[in-house]
Amino acid sequence: KEFSLKELIQIAQEGKVRYECLIPPGYKDEKEKEKEKKKTNDGIRKYGDLIIWKEILRYAKENHKSIIFVSDDIKEDWVVKEMGENEGDPRSELLREFAEEVGRTFWKYTLAQMIEKMKVYFSGSEITLPLYSKLDDVRHQLQVLADFKKAQEKSENLMLLKCQFCGCEFDV
Repeated sequence: KEFSLKELIQIAQEGKVRYECLIPPGYKDEKEKEKEKKKTNDGIRKYGDLIIWKEILRYAKENHKSIIFVSDDIKEDWVVKEMGENEGDPRSELLREFAEEVGRTFWKYTLAQMIEKMKVYFSGSEITLPLYSKLDDVRHQLQVLADFKKAQEKSENLMLLKCQFCGCEFDV
């Protein structure tokens, strides 16, 4: 369920304060998204991570659910970056906010971490073994796409070609 315009404005107002105080999630994206704003005229874009977070909170609260959030965003506005035992774990502020708002538990994994957890949890199950190989394929394809997207963003000299026979489009 999408947020209404009024709700998005409230999230943006809260986001301004959160980002100034470095309260996760999303404050690490502010400068990058501010540049995009100038290109797209989309002032709400920089609050994308916060909007996702608010959607997670709303869904969990409405459905009385704990949440495992799978995302490859590993910037310090989502995960602990200090060296040590908890590096890579979700930020304590997120865990606390989720517990206060929803009364349930929240955890965040990257896709690779989730696959590893699934392998341990479902070890020995013949039914899930094909799933693992397919998830590894998905992870590989997602990495290829992410690498391509990064290369595409770095180069403004790309051209879109469309095959006249099959209709496939290629970036060159």
